[in-house]
Amino acid sequence: SSYHVVDYNQYSGEVMRQYTAQGFADWSTWSRGQAWGTYGFVTMYLRTGESHYLDTAKRMGQRWLSRLAEDPSGVPKWDFDAPEPTSRDTSAAAIISVAFLYLAQAETSRGNSTGAIHWSNNAIRVVSTTADRYFQESPSWEAILSDGTSNHPINIFDTGIVYGDYYFVKAGNMMVEMGLMKCQ
Repeated sequence: SSYHVVDYNQYSGEVMRQYTAQGFADWSTWSRGQAWGTYGFVTMYLRTGESHYLDTAKRMGQRWLSRLAEDPSGVPKWDFDAPEPTSRDTSAAAIISVAFLYLAQAETSRGNSTGAIHWSNNAIRVVSTTADRYFQESPSWEAILSDGTSNHPINIFDTGIVYGDYYFVKAGNMMVEMGLMKCQ
């Protein structure tokens, strides 16, 4: 898992505090934070080619998948450790899907077809499950996906979120570009 916020001593670099601002608890796994971390590390790998970024992204992505496997809905809770009943976060699903597709591209570039298939299949599964349950066609709804969680601790959840929609569309476009899906 990862921390949402890490405060450092500005002079020594020593870690002063590790905590969450939007997760359930400092020790919990905030699903969107884990998705952002996976996305950030794989992006750093794609920009630099430094393998430690890829290794971290894969560990974070695998952790996200292992936590999702505990939930039969297939769409993450806003925080994997929040007690039920609780809200889902479609923005976390959309962001992690793009991260998984980038991981598939990274594995392809390294000649690891097994890894590429693993990550692309998981991206397809998360996007499909999210779309099946939360894609909104109602003209009165002002977003593509429902059930986004912007900030659960201050009661902004079960809503549309522009960045959730952005990453959902980006994942769809990437899947088409990668030949994983076709437009009909």
